[in-house]
Amino acid sequence: MLVELAIILASCEVAGSAASACKSQCPRSTGASYTICAEKGKSTSSVKPGVPKRDTQQRPKPRRLCSYYANGTIDVPTSSIITAWVDVGSRACIGDPKPEPRVAAPTTKTVAELTTEAFTAHATSPFAYLSPSGEVEITQLVNFGVNRGGGEHAGELFGSPATIRFVAVGISWSFSDGQRLNGEFVSTSFLEPGQVTGLADVDYRIDYRRLGGTWVLGAAYASLSSNQLSLSVIDPPRRTLLVG
Repeated sequence: MLVELAIILASCEVAGSAASACKSQCPRSTGASYTICAEKGKSTSSVKPGVPKRDTQQRPKPRRLCSYYANGTIDVPTSSIITAWVDVGSRACIGDPKPEPRVAAPTTKTVAELTTEAFTAHATSPFAYLSPSGEVEITQLVNFGVNRGGGEHAGELFGSPATIRFVAVGISWSFSDGQRLNGEFVSTSFLEPGQVTGLADVDYRIDYRRLGGTWVLGAAYASLSSNQLSLSVIDPPRRTLLVG
């Protein structure tokens, strides 16, 4: 007889905290990526054929006439013998054949198989922009902005839906002149002529949801840098005052 059972046994979040058997089999997270996985287990049990079924119905027990020595044995003779009706199989009687060697009960063999399936999502990179671009004068105000990136990514685990999302929770700007600013949109000016660069760093909270259940918030955290912006800062052109 074969018995099979298939069920999701465990899940692990590679960048998270679960310590299960599938954790070592899931890809490791690198950068702004995240992996969730699940294990599908199947156990197969087999029993040797020909095992008699145990009769669970209550039936009258058969009886037989049994003789045994007064000391209760059948192999140590005494001067008297007792003869009585007893339940079949309840005791040995004089003249019974020697019992056959007892055969061990058939064993049951169980084999467990585990299959691991993983779903990995990668955050969309943030994209920075500025206005005006190209060339600006010193003290001229420049506006910077960034598309946050991250996003929500859908996948499957054993045919069931799974979703991983990257939620922007912080944005910081760094410029080559040493300025540090925070926010999705910032404005600043530069006081020295020359080439200036800047980029945005976006911090993400990583959430996931499996099988249409509730969201697991803050399973991990990650960050990505935007593309680098560059502009030239120049001195304002000199103007000549004509006196008539």
